[in-house]
Amino acid sequence: MEIASAQWADAAQTAITATIDGEARTVPDVADNIHRQAIAAWVAEGNAIADYVAPPAPARRVAGAYFRSALINMDLIDTVRSAITDPVDLELFNTATEFNDQDADVNAIATALDIDLSAVFDAAEAIRANRG
Repeated sequence: MEIASAQWADAAQTAITATIDGEARTVPDVADNIHRQAIAAWVAEGNAIADYVAPPAPARRVAGAYFRSALINMDLIDTVRSAITDPVDLELFNTATEFNDQDADVNAIATALDIDLSAVFDAAEAIRANRG
């Protein structure tokens, strides 16, 4: 068996995602598994099983009205609107129906203005929850 790569498939290290003979496989970390034995031999040759990498968190999404309301409650709405110099971008901000925390423009403005984006999303979610 030819092992091209191997990476832990989970944080508990109960399985390995490996490319074996050109095929992607998920191999349980069980000693009597022939694929696991091949991976062990591959490691003994000086290779390493790569660390598990957790998938990125899903985007937090809130309705535009709640996001803007959170900015109002945090006394940040005028600061944000002043930072958006392009009239089209400002119109898009003012009428956006949804914001998400992984949007490049949202992150750029938050970074430029040193705004804790997580706090804005927390506040927006709290406003939504309090409105029923």
